[in-house]
Amino acid sequence: MGQRWWQKSLGIEDCIGVDIERRKKPNILASFCALPFVNESFNKILFDPPFIPWRGPPSFVRDFGYFPNVASMRKNLFQAWTEINRVCKPNGVVLFKWCNTGKSLNWVLNLRPDSLKIQNVVHRKPKGSSGRDKTRPDKKTSFVTLAKLVNPVSSEPSALDTTKNSTHKVCQETLSADTNSPSPKP
Repeated sequence: MGQRWWQKSLGIEDCIGVDIERRKKPNILASFCALPFVNESFNKILFDPPFIPWRGPPSFVRDFGYFPNVASMRKNLFQAWTEINRVCKPNGVVLFKWCNTGKSLNWVLNLRPDSLKIQNVVHRKPKGSSGRDKTRPDKKTSFVTLAKLVNPVSSEPSALDTTKNSTHKVCQETLSADTNSPSPKP
């Protein structure tokens, strides 16, 4: 799900591309909030969602997509994590890419189910024409490896996990209260 350059850079050729925009020529035209696959279908999932909670420049919107607002972003990403957890096989791997332009990595990872455990995180600062991004020195892209554990074992909570339960409760309440809000814009 997301930009195909990432699949190519990882050397993954036998993949099923899912996107809501026909222009990107996905194998399957669908939203990541309602994946058309049976439970536990995949051993490996690449997840590269939009990360902007507002409409950016036209070329950026065209290439990467956006969410109309933060509430829509939270709802759709919560649904996406739920769907990813559903279609990922036990002991499967989820490779996740996120840029902290709109919301932090911790914010989006707090939306994931407990069975998706973080295994590794790599941060990369984007390079501008001069070798560094002068407009947002704190901007970075993160690549996260998660594993779907069969029986998640509780351990000492990390700083990330301390707010996770309250975030899940808010998302579940939002989902049950409003099931007709828009999907992310292509």
